[in-house]
Amino acid sequence: WARARPWLAWAALVILMLADAGVLLRFQWNLTFFVDEWQLLVERRRWDLDAFLRPLYEHLFLVPVAVFKVLMLAVGIGPRWVYGLPLIAMHLTCVALVYVLARSRLGPWFALAPAALILFLGSSVDNMLLPIQISFLASTAAGLGMLLAFDGSSTRRRDGTACILLGLSLASSSLGLSFVVAALAEVLTRPRWTRRLWIVLVPVLVYAAWFVVYGPTGLQQGGDLRGNVPFVPAHMAAAAAAVLGALAGLDLAWGRVLAVAGALFVLGRVLSGERLSPRVISLGLAVLVFWSVGGLARAHQHDPDASRYLYPAAVYIVLIGVEFLRPVRLGTRWAAVLAVGVAFAAIGNANSLRERPTRLRRGRRPRTWHKRGRLLRDGRRPRLTG
Repeated sequence: WARARPWLAWAALVILMLADAGVLLRFQWNLTFFVDEWQLLVERRRWDLDAFLRPLYEHLFLVPVAVFKVLMLAVGIGPRWVYGLPLIAMHLTCVALVYVLARSRLGPWFALAPAALILFLGSSVDNMLLPIQISFLASTAAGLGMLLAFDGSSTRRRDGTACILLGLSLASSSLGLSFVVAALAEVLTRPRWTRRLWIVLVPVLVYAAWFVVYGPTGLQQGGDLRGNVPFVPAHMAAAAAAVLGALAGLDLAWGRVLAVAGALFVLGRVLSGERLSPRVISLGLAVLVFWSVGGLARAHQHDPDASRYLYPAAVYIVLIGVEFLRPVRLGTRWAAVLAVGVAFAAIGNANSLRERPTRLRRGRRPRTWHKRGRLLRDGRRPRLTG
């Protein structure tokens, strides 16, 4: 039955996505711009290379800056909810790509479970409400598209698509670095890897050229990388617990239990002599790099469970789970377990989605940004800094 009428599974996914989009669009109403968003609106108004290539903290922000500039040309500085539309669209794109990746492994109906876990991940509410977080979602969507291009046999079109999408992932945020690791693992674990290494090398070399010119400026805005090194393992452990708790709709304490259980499960599979699939290896390395780089950059801020960092890790973890379920013969009992689990997680995540907009409406906009924003609305040009 799980493979009967696959179009109905697509229809169910579309209905869930439309419902989620409606809820997110409703929450966008009456929200103000975030501090970092004001930086893009006020200080990136020029149409020169520096406006596009200057890092926001450590990130290459080419794609988000381009999106903001197009929106400013179309609607100016308001209404604010319009800036949330690309974010919602990118979130739904990520969900659809998770579904497509899972569908070829679990079938059309069981693939709804991992897609729904990401669709209703309210704990990562910043990635669903803050327009600036299109950076992470664009990186994630491009990276997922790259993984999809690696599925199936190698062709020039697939390899070229993977290369371009990896470049777009890097051009959206530093999250793309974890997808570089995933792409490298995908290439090295397949036959004739030397002929496909260019897929990774081309975007990495372009990114390296950008980093030589602009990268050090971005790093100066962050914390002490060397000082954060001792705290990276603790940061990674806490980040793993946070994302597993979020996926289950539970808190950090339960997340720690799930993290220990997950680590023991993977360790048991490895010690039993079972060979891990190339996709498990690439996803596992990617999420470890994501957490370790996050620790180097942010361990001093003691926020491994920050909302915006849950989404990418959740995508990696969900897809790893899909790979482990792949050889399992899924039937009615599994369908019931997954349905109950997804429903429980969605209910738990709904609380975070309800609470966060209230805090955002209180405004996180310094007076200077508010004044500059008023000048922009009045058609006057504020003084640019930086």
